[in-house]
Amino acid sequence: MPSSSSKSKPKPSEVASEAKRYYIPTIREKYASTWTTFSYIYHQPLQQITFIERPLDLSPPHFCKYGTSPAAQCATASRIC
Repeated sequence: MPSSSSKSKPKPSEVASEAKRYYIPTIREKYASTWTTFSYIYHQPLQQITFIERPLDLSPPHFCKYGTSPAAQCATASRIC
């Protein structure tokens, strides 16, 4: 962080400046196909944005129990339980 001390919270202007100098150019260079760097301003978002209606899913969640470490199991397994 530029000018704020390490003990205090960074100023919003410093965070914005760092994002403008570093993060946004990096995203544009490396991740432009995945993450766009533009936004939209809506005056009445709930009226202007159409949301996809999804049916309510009340089915119980699916759990898995492994005899070994889940991390090791995921590393060796090619399927989702």
